[in-house]
Amino acid sequence: ITHEINQPLNDIKVTADSVLMWDRNNKGILPEEFSPWLKSISGSVNRISGIIKYMRAQWVTPGQSGNERVNLVNSVRTAIFLLGNQLETHGVELTVEQSGDSLTVIGNKINLEQIVLNLVVNAMHALEDKGGTSKKITVTVGENNGNAFIRVADNGPGLENEKLDKLFDPFYTTKKALDGMGLGLAIVKRFTEGFGGRVRAENNPGVGACFVVNLPLGENAG
Repeated sequence: ITHEINQPLNDIKVTADSVLMWDRNNKGILPEEFSPWLKSISGSVNRISGIIKYMRAQWVTPGQSGNERVNLVNSVRTAIFLLGNQLETHGVELTVEQSGDSLTVIGNKINLEQIVLNLVVNAMHALEDKGGTSKKITVTVGENNGNAFIRVADNGPGLENEKLDKLFDPFYTTKKALDGMGLGLAIVKRFTEGFGGRVRAENNPGVGACFVVNLPLGENAG
């Protein structure tokens, strides 16, 4: 699969970068708003290429995770940036609250971003039935008792208490048919535990649900 994806991916990358180069040499012809769009395409291709490279490495050398020191705040903000258009389309207001910029964990950057992506998308889908009312997601990044944490909270309908234990099971989903396979939260759990951390789901005291990921800080990992 990774081999077959690479060819069209390279075509997209070459095309976007070629137009950017042409624009640099022919200023004033291409509408100025096109340049950031093309840079976004090129950057997204780089991200996909990184994921493919990681997948291939896992296949060739399984068990070698390539863990490194990862800036937690940067990874959270990168993941949220990638979801910008989706959040806007769904009419969701997302707020990031953080304590400092230097929280570091040991793990894989791609997996960490996938944890955030899946949790925010899960919250976004939970808000779909709110109609025209205010849809809000709050992502909090901080430190507590020697651990880093990511908290993703929404003001949706909340969680059914009797189903909390099943949420992280593979293929378990409360979404409508074709809206999801029930793998997002299972992936979150697997990647979180790969970092040596834990994830839990709970209802907010007021309204909505929240998911909390606790990860050992870099100096406490291992």
